[in-house]
Amino acid sequence: MKKFLKWCRLVFFLFPKVLYAYFAFLLKYSAHPERYPLSRRYARVRGLIVEVCRHLRIELKVEGIEHFLNREDGTLLCGNHIAVSDVLLILCLSEKPISFVGKKEVKKIPVVGRCLKAIDGLFLDRSDPRQAIYLFKEADKRMKEEGLSYVIFPEGTRAKGENKGKILPFHPGSFKIAYRNKGPIVLYCGMGTDRLLGGDLDRRHFCQLRFFSPISYEQYGGLSTVEFAEKAHGVIEKEADRLRAEDKEYYAAGRQKAKLPSLPKGTGIHYAK
Repeated sequence: MKKFLKWCRLVFFLFPKVLYAYFAFLLKYSAHPERYPLSRRYARVRGLIVEVCRHLRIELKVEGIEHFLNREDGTLLCGNHIAVSDVLLILCLSEKPISFVGKKEVKKIPVVGRCLKAIDGLFLDRSDPRQAIYLFKEADKRMKEEGLSYVIFPEGTRAKGENKGKILPFHPGSFKIAYRNKGPIVLYCGMGTDRLLGGDLDRRHFCQLRFFSPISYEQYGGLSTVEFAEKAHGVIEKEADRLRAEDKEYYAAGRQKAKLPSLPKGTGIHYAK
């Protein structure tokens, strides 16, 4: 019932805006992205995402934001995957264009698939090794020619059922984009995004992001992708334990019951002090 009421509120506030965006620019940008500059496509899509985030009542604690905002062109960002709404936070934070590598099923999600296609998102068919080779070449090309950074979730899927909350093993192939491009890798760890579209009516939703220092090719190039995947997994798993403890403390104190003040227009996130 709570989830139904939550979705009713979101639909009431957002449906007209999402519907307008869908027909005004998402359809044409996703169908023919090559006809429009990336900067233009990204700005329109991000504007929509910021408006969505305004109504999700997000209180965000972010650490190492400078590693994200000041990233070099062609950076590969790798983090744990909690929910589809992981994408919302990343886009809302970054005025500089950034895109995603996701599984092909995401392409079929209404609006979400269109948004990602519009900003040069890439969709991986894990059952087709040849398609993966093409995708890595395409990512390499865009990272070098456009300076575009990509986010990839090396777990490959979200942890569900009895594994919910755990950091699943990282697929070594996820890092081949960086090895091919010889660009920096920024690891990050997130927490709390599963609540944004979940079944609660809290007045605020506590989310956390921790970005680590960039890792240059000189630092990781001597390792195999298997070795690096294990190392990256250990770093993010350890950080997830710390963020999880802070998350429990926040909700145990009942801070989610306090109403958030109104946000200025053009802002989608409250930052935790």
